[in-house]
Amino acid sequence: MGRARPRPRLAAARHRALRARALPPERRQELTAAERTFLDASAADADAVARRERRGRIRLQVLAACAAALALLTGVTAAYLFDARSTANDAAPRPSPHSATPCRARSQRRPG
Repeated sequence: MGRARPRPRLAAARHRALRARALPPERRQELTAAERTFLDASAADADAVARRERRGRIRLQVLAACAAALALLTGVTAAYLFDARSTANDAAPRPSPHSATPCRARSQRRPG
């Protein structure tokens, strides 16, 4: 589940808070202590959200890279094993249909 969407007034306040980071120091002095505290907390929260999103994006990229490497390794291993099996099949002696040892007839089998 995702984060709840901020209320419109809160979203507007957050937008103002993020813009307030770029306020010149003399404009920042005009704010009350509560406003400055709110702006600092909002900016800190925005930084934390950005860090969380960045970490999540990096984790996703690492996961995708690992999956791609595993798929590549699987493909290379399958190709190698297929080639090894083909080589082994080609090298194995195959009996000629004319030189095969005849099976014992039923009459020649030992009674059991």
